[in-house]
Amino acid sequence: AGPAVAGVAAAFAAPRSALGLAAQRWADLDPRPAITVARAVDDERLRLVLETAALRALARIAPDEAFAHVATLRSSASQQLGVLGGTLVELARADPERLLTATAGLPTDARRIAEQAAFQQLASRDPAAALRYVERMPLGVERQAMTQLVARKMLEQLQEALKLGDAK
Repeated sequence: AGPAVAGVAAAFAAPRSALGLAAQRWADLDPRPAITVARAVDDERLRLVLETAALRALARIAPDEAFAHVATLRSSASQQLGVLGGTLVELARADPERLLTATAGLPTDARRIAEQAAFQQLASRDPAAALRYVERMPLGVERQAMTQLVARKMLEQLQEALKLGDAK
């Protein structure tokens, strides 16, 4: 789940096409009506681009509403990954612990993106909470990778604290 999932998440985290960029700027103006408009579009490709942008924008300003909208997506699993990718990254920034508990109903790939993004945020903000999450995971490669991430974040925080101590 590590680098490959992180790469997929990064691909969805930033609009890559002119249409995606324009849609994101439009959605950022007022995400709530943008979602309504997006869901009314008949062209599936355009609907997915608009819906993705609108949900990302909504996740930045109203994570609770974005969580509710994510639960009502009408796309297939592969399309859902496209819509969810950037939204999940934004939701991870807003509330990583909530996202970690809300991943059960997501398609496998989307769940992995959500877990990876949320866990990275949690490990940066609260390594002890991230470690508690890791302890509940089954033994395996994913748990080992998450443990290594927590250890790196703890080391980074320790190094930063030592730098601050030296500066005084």
